[in-house]
Amino acid sequence: MDQFWPIILILGWFVAIFSASYLVNWLLIRSVIRRYYRFFVAPGVIVHELSHAIGCLMTNSPIVEINFWKASGGHVKHLQSQDPLRRIIADPIIALAPIWGTLALLYLTTSLVMPEFVNSDYQQYLSIISQLDWGSWQSWLYLYINTSLVATIAPSKT
Repeated sequence: MDQFWPIILILGWFVAIFSASYLVNWLLIRSVIRRYYRFFVAPGVIVHELSHAIGCLMTNSPIVEINFWKASGGHVKHLQSQDPLRRIIADPIIALAPIWGTLALLYLTTSLVMPEFVNSDYQQYLSIISQLDWGSWQSWLYLYINTSLVATIAPSKT
C-alpha cells in the first residue's frame, strides 16, 4: 500500500486543483462581475491557450488556429498525428499543458510579489491573504491575475 501513496497524492492534487478551478469559475459567473466575466478571465484564457500551443510545439503537432476571444472561450486547433503511438504521447501532453503553464505562472507571480512566501514552509500557505498589502495596487493585480489563472486551469470540456 505504501508504494501507492505518491500516486494517491498526485491524483489528490489534480482533484483539488480542478475542483478549485471549477468552483472559482462558478463563483465568478454568478458574482457581480458576471457581466465582465470574459474580461476578468482573459489573462487565464490566454495562458491556458498558449500552454496548449506550447504543448503542440513540444510534440511537433502543427497548429492550425489559435483564438483567445471566441464567445465560447479560446481554443487551439492542431493537426493530430495518424500514428496511434504518437497520439498516445502527444494528446495528453497537449491536453494537460495548461496545468503546468498555469502553475508555472502562479509560481512566478507569487515569487515576484511575495518572494519570502515562496521560500517558506508549507504552513504559511494558509496565511497568504494576511501577507498581502491591501493598500497596494500590486496586491490587487496579483489577486486578479491569480484568480483568473485558477479559474481557467482546468481542462476544457472538449
